[in-house]
Amino acid sequence: MIARGRRTTTATTATSAFAKSTARAYAGRCVTGRRARVGRAERPSIDGDDVLGWAFYKNGRCGEALAHSRRALRLGTHDALKIFHRGMIELCLGRRAEGRTSLAQEAARAMLP
Repeated sequence: MIARGRRTTTATTATSAFAKSTARAYAGRCVTGRRARVGRAERPSIDGDDVLGWAFYKNGRCGEALAHSRRALRLGTHDALKIFHRGMIELCLGRRAEGRTSLAQEAARAMLP
């Protein structure tokens, strides 16, 4: 596909959309659910699930956020950022004990070399 004299490919475009959504979400900027869904659909992964869950959380849709956070952690990853997101989502839902446990786990992970 050629557009305005630049050569682009579908794979590059998909990667770019996912990378932009991921960068915005991790930078704390608000990512719309639609943009996060597109990025997740283009590159399904635990990272995509985490970005989508965080986007829902940032938009006040904590129930939907929890489902995606569970998917992001389903493989047992020890990624401190994903665990932090899970803790914040659980607190948003009023699950104080679970939220605090996740945040404590994240803090311990973040301090490991």
